[in-house]
Amino acid sequence: MKLFGKNIPSVPFFVLAFCSLAALMSGCGGGGGGGGSSTPVAPNAPDTTAPSLAFAYPANNAEFTTNALPSYVQINYSDAGGLDLSTLNVTLTLNGGTVDLTPLFATDSVQNAASTRTPASETSPLHRTVVMRYARADTAFSSVTGTAAVPRGTASTMAVECLDSAGRAVVWSEGLSSAFVLPASGAFMASEIALGFAPVAAVAADGVIYAARDGFSQLFGFNADTGSVASIISLPHEPSLLVWHRETGKMYAAYEDPAALKMSRIDIAQGAVDQTIPTTYTPALLGVRTGAADGGVFAAGASAGQFRLFPYDNNGTQGQAAALGLTQPGALAFDAASGNVYLSRFDTNSLTRAEPSGAVTDISVGANPRAVFPLSSGGVFAINSGGKSVSRVLGASVAGTVSFQALPLAGLAACGADYTYLVMDLWSLDTRTAGTLTATIRDRAGNTGTASITLYFSPEPVVPLRLAGK
Repeated sequence: MKLFGKNIPSVPFFVLAFCSLAALMSGCGGGGGGGGSSTPVAPNAPDTTAPSLAFAYPANNAEFTTNALPSYVQINYSDAGGLDLSTLNVTLTLNGGTVDLTPLFATDSVQNAASTRTPASETSPLHRTVVMRYARADTAFSSVTGTAAVPRGTASTMAVECLDSAGRAVVWSEGLSSAFVLPASGAFMASEIALGFAPVAAVAADGVIYAARDGFSQLFGFNADTGSVASIISLPHEPSLLVWHRETGKMYAAYEDPAALKMSRIDIAQGAVDQTIPTTYTPALLGVRTGAADGGVFAAGASAGQFRLFPYDNNGTQGQAAALGLTQPGALAFDAASGNVYLSRFDTNSLTRAEPSGAVTDISVGANPRAVFPLSSGGVFAINSGGKSVSRVLGASVAGTVSFQALPLAGLAACGADYTYLVMDLWSLDTRTAGTLTATIRDRAGNTGTASITLYFSPEPVVPLRLAGK
């Protein structure tokens, strides 16, 4: 076919070309219908609707007591465009602290497409507390640099120990069958090490958590990286107290058995007792000469009608004892800078400073000091359970006291070079206290849904003592 003197290959080509030109003006007809249209097609509108998110249990404004908390938490959610379950975040804010509950919730895209809840194995998922991290130089505890959630064990025995020279720490309690490792760097989140039993005593040394089990004359060492049993050390009795001397690599164990009347020095590299230190008393407290290259240990116990502090050198030779009075101290700490030992006195609201000569000085601090721990720069911190405060003691005087909303339970300030840690008790409540459960989640378009409820928690009721026949 020719057009304007040109050879055109085919009619269909001509029609297509003509329609393409004509479409610029009026459109090209098609299929027996009403012709083409020049009206543009609108693109899909962007998704700006937040996901639906709600707590199915517990209910908003529900009331609980500290000994009867919710047995589970359930969250329902939905979104027409689909959810990004990996963005779920759940927290409990109570008594001045915020606990991250997110790791308790499964986010499988199939099983948890519409809801998620805490596992059945967690019978009291809210019963958690926090470890607060501060810069080492921040002796006024003015700025929290990290918060890690851990289960709340037995409050009187919750402890934080130095794990290794890298600055990692570990939290344990007699009421918990796991220990929790705190990292020295990166995201400040506790990782769980399952022990399989609630320890009666524990200590950390060179990346291994050593735990004593009720009824066993052994120490079970758990690798803090893998959770596997790294060693089992046999002891002459069931240990009740354990401490580790980092500089010498020695561990010390004391025993409650009145027939024992001894302490054991343990070479952890060899995994065996390498020295027995005889005593004339049952040690109630144990501490090491931290920072002293020649090692040594301190023990406090009842002897000759009162409590006394007994120092021992690395060879087990006893030094000058210090008389402490008729009541048992609560805890002891060695101040490497001064060579003095500080002991907390719950009944007299004071610390007792014991000098190497055996001389003692009482130092008034806050109400009911329950724990004491050393600063690497010198001096000690006293945790005052009656006043929910921490006092810094230098020499024989208080350099400052800081109050908290929650009760501090234990502390660590001599591990690595960067941080001080405080284990807090968010559940030490004096009156009915409001807490807030909050959840957030994003959909695939990036919109965030939020849900929040208020719960009320009251202290465990005190049951009046009734005399027989009354």
